[in-house]
Amino acid sequence: MPVGWLGFSIATAEEIEDRKDDPVAIRDYVQGLVQRAGAQFLGLYFEVSNKRAYALVQDLDDYLTTNAVLRLLGADEYTKLLTAEQATEARERQQVLKDGGSVGGEGS
Repeated sequence: MPVGWLGFSIATAEEIEDRKDDPVAIRDYVQGLVQRAGAQFLGLYFEVSNKRAYALVQDLDDYLTTNAVLRLLGADEYTKLLTAEQATEARERQQVLKDGGSVGGEGS
């Protein structure tokens, strides 16, 4: 269950422009968009300056759908995050690969 942190300006995206002075409306729009994309919306956060917003999402994994969501929001960053357990598993896979072994695909 990958979690993603995506950031965007609330001043430039066409889809956000009409809502830029209404943080609740922005949150509701982003939540609906993320859910329609088949992912979970975990929250929306604003910089103190209120010029940028960051959405925390889960399971936004399909590259084409992710690209569509990012473009609609005018997002300029999307960072995938790992839980402590996933980071531990990644280190284990690192060692397997270092030792010449093979690992399964994403999430296996």
